[in-house]
Amino acid sequence: MSLAYLEAQGFRNLQQLSIEPSSTVNLIYGENASGKTSLLESIYYLAHGRSFLTNKIKEIMNVQADRMHVFSKLQLDQDRLIPAGVLHDREKLLIKVDGEKVNRLSELAIQLPVIALHPESHQLISGGPKERRQFIDWGLFHVEQSFYASWQRYQKALKQRNAALRTKQSPKTFHVWDQQIIETASVIDRLRKQYIETIQSLVVQFQTLLFDDKEIVVDYYRGWNRENDLSLVLEQGLKTDMERGFTHAGPHRADLRFKINGLNAETAVSRGQQKTLVVLLRLMQGLLFNQATNKNSVILFDDLPAELDIQHRQKILKMMSELPAQLFITSIEKKAVDLSLWSEQKMFHVEHGNVSEQS
Repeated sequence: MSLAYLEAQGFRNLQQLSIEPSSTVNLIYGENASGKTSLLESIYYLAHGRSFLTNKIKEIMNVQADRMHVFSKLQLDQDRLIPAGVLHDREKLLIKVDGEKVNRLSELAIQLPVIALHPESHQLISGGPKERRQFIDWGLFHVEQSFYASWQRYQKALKQRNAALRTKQSPKTFHVWDQQIIETASVIDRLRKQYIETIQSLVVQFQTLLFDDKEIVVDYYRGWNRENDLSLVLEQGLKTDMERGFTHAGPHRADLRFKINGLNAETAVSRGQQKTLVVLLRLMQGLLFNQATNKNSVILFDDLPAELDIQHRQKILKMMSELPAQLFITSIEKKAVDLSLWSEQKMFHVEHGNVSEQS
């Protein structure tokens, strides 16, 4: 899979954007605030329905525009090219895939596996558990067909249970919701555990490329005590849940812990090591996606030269050159990113929101 064409209008400070990217690597360069990051955001928005910098649509829509649209042509395989896009005005959202209107962004997202690396990516390590759950669930959404349906059922049952807790319903009321939570939690937990075990095995294979002789460990915590069944945990914790008004245990409380040579990566290593670890984890996600589906992911790397020293930069560029992925990399200076490892590439210059292909 690759992004064969990208068009955007009314998005951030971008002017009329219309480009045909390379299926391998694309360098987007220009001064700060020129629109480089906005170009990456528009790709991410297609796949996620939001920016990697904000969840608020009004912040990515040009203040002078009545509506915003991002349109693409996706090269699904050698013989299949499909149109896909999103139009968002101040009141409604329109999503189309292959000429058909769809109701869920997930129907577009499944066609466009986009991974983003940017200055705030270290939040995967240092931020809250929601970031880490999203890391796991993005991977499962794209490689395990059964995951999304189970996740949706779980979220619905959890919402109903929490509503019953807040309104102090009879304990008998919780049997139905608990059964649905337990059934779907079992599927979610099993898939998450398998996914992280596979990510860990890939990390072990590639960790020396970025961390020399250091050992990286990814620990998965499922969201309730490993020694007890969730049914028992929910039953014994019902009184506390009713007092608090929410469900205290389950997959919605899952988390990850990262260690570098036995040290907690959240508190005991440098910001630079955190960033390098996130790059490794995200690239392994892209590799695992390819291994599971035989398709390529799209990787966005915002301001690579500023995020990494030259030694790590060269190592990461080499890793990315060997990945089955379409890359979009931004930089202030085009010479700051060595593209010599790719036999084919494209460069785009951005100035005052205008994007032009360079020879």
